[in-house]
Amino acid sequence: MRIIQDHRRRLLEGNCLHDVLEAQLSQCVAKRCKNQKRALLMYLHIATVQGVLEPPVFEEPGCPDTFFGWTGFQVCIARREEFAKGLAGLFGDEATGRRPATNTLHNMFRRAQLIPEIEGGWKEAFEGKVRFIFEG
Repeated sequence: MRIIQDHRRRLLEGNCLHDVLEAQLSQCVAKRCKNQKRALLMYLHIATVQGVLEPPVFEEPGCPDTFFGWTGFQVCIARREEFAKGLAGLFGDEATGRRPATNTLHNMFRRAQLIPEIEGGWKEAFEGKVRFIFEG
């Protein structure tokens, strides 16, 4: 967790989204979310700043119909492999080259209530062909 926190902090320094993303993380911490949700939120921040995914306009982090301000996002098709690799890194499998089980990834996003806009469209969402949306 410490590695992703440090990486996120360095990337956000001086970024125009710094204050918005910090408010989201603060809300997540205040709600005492488990590490997996917090790590996912931090990775979404990193991926956004790096241009790996495109979120719509953020809502207030405390808005109940969002994942700490996130109403959805879409993976950039050209960077889908980078997105998958970053997610694998959340589980410490990056060094071995093994990816987490597909069901593990799906469950992480389900817990965050971020699901593909097309029912059952997980593969398409991870490839950037359809959006992930918040469904609370």
